[in-house]
Amino acid sequence: MNDQLNFLHINASDIRWGASLSAYRLHKALLESGYGSHIYCGLKESSGRDVTSIVPGRYGYIPNALVGKFFNLLGLQSFGYPSSFFIKNFALFGEWADITVIKNIHWWYFSMDVLPWISEKTPIIWRLTDMWPFTGHCAFSYECARWQTGCGNCPNLSDYPGLYIDTTNFLFKRKKKIFESLKGKLTFVAPSNWLKNITENSPLTKDFPCEYIPTAVDLAVFKPIDKSTARHVLGINEEDKVIMFSSFKLSEKRKGGLEFVEVIKSLSEQTDFPITVLLVGGGDFSFSFPPNIKVVKVGFIGDDRLLSLCYGVSDVYLSMSKADNLPNTLIEALACGTPIITLDSGGCRDAVVSEETGYVASNSQEVIASLKELLTDNSKSTDFSKRSRTLAQKRFSMEAQVESYAALAQKIKGN
Repeated sequence: MNDQLNFLHINASDIRWGASLSAYRLHKALLESGYGSHIYCGLKESSGRDVTSIVPGRYGYIPNALVGKFFNLLGLQSFGYPSSFFIKNFALFGEWADITVIKNIHWWYFSMDVLPWISEKTPIIWRLTDMWPFTGHCAFSYECARWQTGCGNCPNLSDYPGLYIDTTNFLFKRKKKIFESLKGKLTFVAPSNWLKNITENSPLTKDFPCEYIPTAVDLAVFKPIDKSTARHVLGINEEDKVIMFSSFKLSEKRKGGLEFVEVIKSLSEQTDFPITVLLVGGGDFSFSFPPNIKVVKVGFIGDDRLLSLCYGVSDVYLSMSKADNLPNTLIEALACGTPIITLDSGGCRDAVVSEETGYVASNSQEVIASLKELLTDNSKSTDFSKRSRTLAQKRFSMEAQVESYAALAQKIKGN
């Protein structure tokens, strides 16, 4: 326990979206371990006193959003938000904060050019959520490699966070200038080996230190449960093969909802066992399944114990994401002893020991073959489940994450 080390977290929200949720869990774990921790965010949705909105008021984010829309029309991302005024007058940047941990800053609440000011107050840890720090605008570049040479002539201008005109080379150069002013004051944390490799090879960030600290979950909450009892709660037949798919927004193209449906259709045509699809998340999932597929939609779940129940009823968690860091969902599934099948995208393979806890597939056909193998071999399914839980305990415990952040903060503070 160390009550002398205080963490100030800056994020888009406290509990909305996956990146915010993982940060909130770390924040709570730091508090429980005796450290000081406070979240400073663009959109506050929890009632905790240890969370503060950057712009005061329930709808304080709106002025930033309007400014963001205006600057985006001009092709200028992360410029001139009113939040900069409030950030520079926030009392915790005085004597209280020892370390500032920033997460997702490419939402309409934060001007990147305030980072040099923050770095004069405290050292900065940037916990990476995607590729945005390395690109001219996008969060994931897919096959595009322009981020390696300065961007410009962007082939995916509308991808989140989108632009109306191509200023990606200008924005890339702006980031470079800001990063140059942060040398010796900024350390990156990558939750996946994929993102660590990008950090170390980006022309913008290759000279900055980067630590690999995986995202974690509370293993006392996300844990194996009795499958038959859990299925009774959700009204799912015991003999069904349950395949879980989830996303904050189920219809998000990047998460592969359409490809997921096509995989399930093909699987049902090639097998004779009953299939139940468990959909967890918000948004309108407009894709349709064959009539012989039972679909259970539970919507967005904000309670971790109920979320754990969903993993517990599932025989497999299927990720069809086309680009991702290391999603919370994969770690949550592991902790619950639910085998994972995932496309080999981004950092997803970090959550799988292939053919021991699940499968990493290159395409939809390999996904279908992996599903058939796992769902028709009860012995293998049981073995994968046990190994999944063991892997979560070894690699993704909250205690290990807290220790890693505390050790890194102490190291930075001592320099």
